[in-house]
Amino acid sequence: MLARAVDTDSRNIPPSGQSAAAQPSRSRNSIRVVILVGLGLAAALRLYGLGAQDFWLDEIHSMVTAAGRHAEFEALPHGVVLPGLRLFSEPVGKTGWHDVWRDLEDDSHPPIYFLLFQSWRRIAGDGEFTARLPAAVFSVLSLIPLALVFGELGRPKAGVWIVVGLAAAYAHIHMGQQCRPYSLGMLLVAISYWSIVRLETRWVILARTARIACVVIYGVSTYMAVMTHYFTVAAMAGQVVLVALFFRGALLRTWAFALVAAILAFAVTWGSQLSAQYEFTTSQSWLLENDPHHVWRTLLRFADLPYRLLFMHEAFRLSVVRSALCLFLLVVVVVLLRRHRRREATVFAAWYIAGAGMFAVFDVLTGTQTLSHVRYVSVLAPGLVGMIVPAVLGLSRLGRLLAAAVFGIAVVFTLSVPTQDNPHNRKAAALIAERTAPDTLLVFDAIGWPPFWASQIYHNVAHYLARHPESMNLPLLLLRDEPDEALRREIEEFARLVVVSPRVDAIPNPVPTRFQPVERTAHVHQIGRVYVFERGLR
Repeated sequence: MLARAVDTDSRNIPPSGQSAAAQPSRSRNSIRVVILVGLGLAAALRLYGLGAQDFWLDEIHSMVTAAGRHAEFEALPHGVVLPGLRLFSEPVGKTGWHDVWRDLEDDSHPPIYFLLFQSWRRIAGDGEFTARLPAAVFSVLSLIPLALVFGELGRPKAGVWIVVGLAAAYAHIHMGQQCRPYSLGMLLVAISYWSIVRLETRWVILARTARIACVVIYGVSTYMAVMTHYFTVAAMAGQVVLVALFFRGALLRTWAFALVAAILAFAVTWGSQLSAQYEFTTSQSWLLENDPHHVWRTLLRFADLPYRLLFMHEAFRLSVVRSALCLFLLVVVVVLLRRHRRREATVFAAWYIAGAGMFAVFDVLTGTQTLSHVRYVSVLAPGLVGMIVPAVLGLSRLGRLLAAAVFGIAVVFTLSVPTQDNPHNRKAAALIAERTAPDTLLVFDAIGWPPFWASQIYHNVAHYLARHPESMNLPLLLLRDEPDEALRREIEEFARLVVVSPRVDAIPNPVPTRFQPVERTAHVHQIGRVYVFERGLR
């Protein structure tokens, strides 16, 4: 060993005027510069058009929850004429963290993101750009621990490629442009993986205080991740595989202690709220898939997942050919990784494969389709890219160039920034405001649609109707069932109805014997049409 350490082969002698330490230092500096460029690219893609699009349904949900008014919103009555519009995304009085904590009993999310978002709103306001800015920052920051993982495992150059790959990955950008918990969850999971890798690689050489610090970082990041979103558990399932493969003795006991401490902290601080959420969560049926071929469709989604994480955020139309191609390429990646047997490949392969498998099992057992929604599985994107990178780097120079070219071409043809839909809520709000007249009833009709649809679409539009104060005093009616005789008589007291409806099966006139249709606007994306009916003779 000593002979190898002092080998003076001419190939190892640095050029004249350079020390042996100067070359590695220069190489590290170059890598850091390229990583910074990659982070800059990631920031540019996430900030571009960040405030140009409307808040969508789940983002409005974030604002309602951060205002501590989710329970009030869920209790909004249907089939009753209300005296005026209510805006639940705005806090009433001095809403504190305790209000959000208590209000989440009627929700299916843990609290960390919403507590932070509440504080951020007080500082920055509710504009589309400012509300989404923390998510963009979390998304960019989450790339740093991933590069550090490769550095800990002796492959710092590979860290450059995971940063660049995720900077352009569609799902990663998409989650970085929404005021939702997902990008914060990705950041915390990435920190958790970095800390567990650092523990494994440096356990023997770390001083006692450094070990304690690393264990604390792991425990806190794990606890915070689950307190940000429950589905981060699937991403961290791969850590159990890593521990089983590489941890022994005191290191294993220390990891188990940190994990148990995180679990106990979760149980103590959030266990009662999680139990209270059970009834609300189980009552949500929109994720269910009533299809006799559900297991087969789940397998297709599992195989198709790399395509949706890298290039397209949603793909509800399943394709056997696309799924088969994705599965074939994933198998090729796994074969290449087995041939090189590198530690970093094991880390990221465990992250992705264990997590995706956990989602697939969950879908099969519960009859749901969480794999269809990239926001839930986006936390697996770093694992996917992290296992692809060492597989590609193990190829010949030509193979690496071809892989990079294919990825670049695919990104060019599929990348769409910003990833949010075109403005639609503010368009619907403007159409309603233009049609406001004395003695008008505003109706949100979603008969035949999911029960929550009328209230959700109402609140999406109401957030932007607040920019038209004259419309906020309109009487309001939410319909998810045909009105009974008493409600029909109450509707007949108005001279004009402005009806917002996604229905295409019929003209949504609640009292066709009394009101005549006078106008129907063009279709508004994710909203439907705005109809105007005026009272006529019987």
